[in-house]
Amino acid sequence: MMIEETKRSIQDALCVARNVIRNSSFAYGSGAAEISCSIAVEAAADLVATTLWDGCILIFSSGSTRC
Repeated sequence: MMIEETKRSIQDALCVARNVIRNSSFAYGSGAAEISCSIAVEAAADLVATTLWDGCILIFSSGSTRC
């Protein structure tokens, strides 16, 4: 089972590489929106005065990027 999954993962990676070479445009996925939001929230936290709210925003932004 594990060997078959490894083969499938390698095949997927090769297909992605082939498609990138053929067409360099991307459709972002796999959490790209969440990462972008986390970066924006963290940047906004730098603009907020240092308060308890600031700490909450930083904790929220860092927590949303962890798996």
